[in-house]
Amino acid sequence: PQNPKTPLGWSKNKNMKRLFSATKGLCQICPKSNAHQIIGANPCQYIITPAPRELSYFTYFCLRPIYRIDKLLLTDTYKQYQKVLHPDKFARESLLVEGATTASAYTSNAYKTLMNDIDRAQYLLKTEYGVDSFDESVREQNPELANWVFETRMEIEEADSLDELMAIQMSVQTQYDDKIEKIASIFESGELLKVKEELESTQYLIRMLAQLDIKIDK
Repeated sequence: PQNPKTPLGWSKNKNMKRLFSATKGLCQICPKSNAHQIIGANPCQYIITPAPRELSYFTYFCLRPIYRIDKLLLTDTYKQYQKVLHPDKFARESLLVEGATTASAYTSNAYKTLMNDIDRAQYLLKTEYGVDSFDESVREQNPELANWVFETRMEIEEADSLDELMAIQMSVQTQYDDKIEKIASIFESGELLKVKEELESTQYLIRMLAQLDIKIDK
């Protein structure tokens, strides 16, 4: 784990000095914890100095910057991070509470981004390959997609029973799952423009599922 650097002006603060004199190799915020040796990182450094903008979410969670990730490992790491970052742990160190709150929020946002299949793909495209995704004109450029969207929305509006809505939902969900698997395969092949196209069309499936959830819950 990396040791956080002493921020300018803090070296004269006796209450903060102990944070920078912990045993080498242990987190300097919580030196009694072995958590950082287990998770392979030191998120506590960002309590003192906010995470730099260029820090990749993948790097933060000790993951390779690829689309297929181990979500169970990500979740386990996230939980361990939040245990050591929780602002309540620093109630006696008022100078650290704000930093802990910011670090915890950063961790949550990074986790949610990587756990979401679409957000993770967008993030990977932009940060690793410099490709911005989503062109709202894609539907107009794809008549087949436009027709499918129109017909499916009509089916949803005209459905008279819960069973009909559930059947439509299952069909759309299956198409969504197939799309995600296709996106993963295309990422591995390196055809980034095709990934972008698939992501754009997948947005309509997401909207359909949201519309179905609203109707089913009524």
